[in-house]
Amino acid sequence: MKTLSSTPDFLARFVALGSFPQDQFLPRPTFKNVVAEAFKQAMLEAYPGLKADVSHAHISQSLPSADAQPAPAPDPPSTWRLIAPSTLLIQGFIDQRTLNLSADRHRLTIDQKVENPAPLSVSMATLEKLLNEWAPQVIDVFAQALIHFWSTPSPAGVSPWLWLSRVLQVGLSATHNDTHRQPALTQEQSAGLGALSGFADKEQRLKLTMETPLHAYLVNIDTTDAQGPRRLQIPGLALITRSIGERLIVMAWSLADGIELFDSLQDFAQTLPRRIPGLADDSPVVWSAYEPEGHFFQALAQTLLDKTLRTLTALGQTARAERWSAGRLALALDEEALMFHFFSAQESKDFEQLVSKLPQWLTTAARADIRAYSRLLANQVAQQQSAEGKTFLDDIPTLLDFALQTLNARMQQDHPDDPVDAARIDIHDIAIQDLKMAWLTEDVMPLTEFSLTYVGGKPAAFIQVKERSGLPLPTWLNPSYIKNLLEEIDVGSLYISLLKANLVDDAEQVTKRKALFKSQLQA
Repeated sequence: MKTLSSTPDFLARFVALGSFPQDQFLPRPTFKNVVAEAFKQAMLEAYPGLKADVSHAHISQSLPSADAQPAPAPDPPSTWRLIAPSTLLIQGFIDQRTLNLSADRHRLTIDQKVENPAPLSVSMATLEKLLNEWAPQVIDVFAQALIHFWSTPSPAGVSPWLWLSRVLQVGLSATHNDTHRQPALTQEQSAGLGALSGFADKEQRLKLTMETPLHAYLVNIDTTDAQGPRRLQIPGLALITRSIGERLIVMAWSLADGIELFDSLQDFAQTLPRRIPGLADDSPVVWSAYEPEGHFFQALAQTLLDKTLRTLTALGQTARAERWSAGRLALALDEEALMFHFFSAQESKDFEQLVSKLPQWLTTAARADIRAYSRLLANQVAQQQSAEGKTFLDDIPTLLDFALQTLNARMQQDHPDDPVDAARIDIHDIAIQDLKMAWLTEDVMPLTEFSLTYVGGKPAAFIQVKERSGLPLPTWLNPSYIKNLLEEIDVGSLYISLLKANLVDDAEQVTKRKALFKSQLQA
């Protein structure tokens, strides 16, 4: 069986993440829509009596005349460019320049035509002030919209943030319950992880593990980079310790990397620099462990949300430094806000390859059907992993493969110095169609198939033996040899004996194969 990932706990991520009930939550916000909504609300506050639907408004900008000579009279321009207010706000954030609007060159309009669009009764000075006030805040506005999305519960009372905390809890449970994990966990390690996944509340957990204290920490980092001092919590990472006498069991867990085992806290500390993206080799790293009160997985989910918000800010800074377009920044922010990065680049590539092989109907399937198929696929892969790639018919060849093996073995036994591959041999079976008219028929079939249909008694004169590509055959490989060979070895009877030996007579094998058959039916 192929190795799916260098991470033993790879499959636990699919088990945990396959339950996102998107249709039960609020619509996920997008950057441009959030900025457009902020502009609309700001306009309604500035102009509460405005009758027009500002959602469809554009800021129109006059285009210069194509005529090189200026017009003698100050006629109004005839052609205008329509710009979405959200685009102006985003570009204003990137450029960090004050926007200047003038009544003769700019209009706010809901008119969609570019020839002299009708203006709304809005002061350009007020509009200019509004745009310049809101442009620097667009990233913060988007961050607030995401916070609202993640914290707002569905009608069932579950918010995306609570869903994420449950995903983390289920992910840890699925990981430590994997009895086929390599390397296997010790009983003490597994019991500690089970206690954490079953008792997420700190107070309950410490009462339960009073004799062998179990602690679950978030990891705080203080470091310095080119932008100055940084303080953060490593997103999605749980540091787990369990004291048994004078021994300290040290483990780390994240949905991205699964369970990691360490000899000591110092050993764990050596891995911290690789967990901080963009950290320079010479940057100092000071770490501390923080054990949150209350529900541990809710606090762990919060670190992932905080990381997303920090990344939004960083993308805004990059967009300014590299002079991105408004569209590029919007695309980058929306992609970052979609989902957390629980898979490596190679795993994502492998996943995309898998998706390309999925049934076509999935592209138009309902979300509930997609989730059901996702769970089915994850269960089947998990079953294959637990069975180590074996099936209930493992080590039992197909009938044609068995025929090929049997024929090759017998011919090798008869003529060890003159090997021939039965897979390359065709039999031309000649039959009398009409004795009076002397009509003959000729059927060509591989030797393996002929061995299964041969019933004996056929004259050798009605059999021709040929190599499939026309190469000459050894003189011993003639119709008489084939006839005698097939009459001596009954491939069908031998195959039935093989099945009986593996599926009926051997009690130990029968038990294992029944278990594999049952598990495959359930998957």
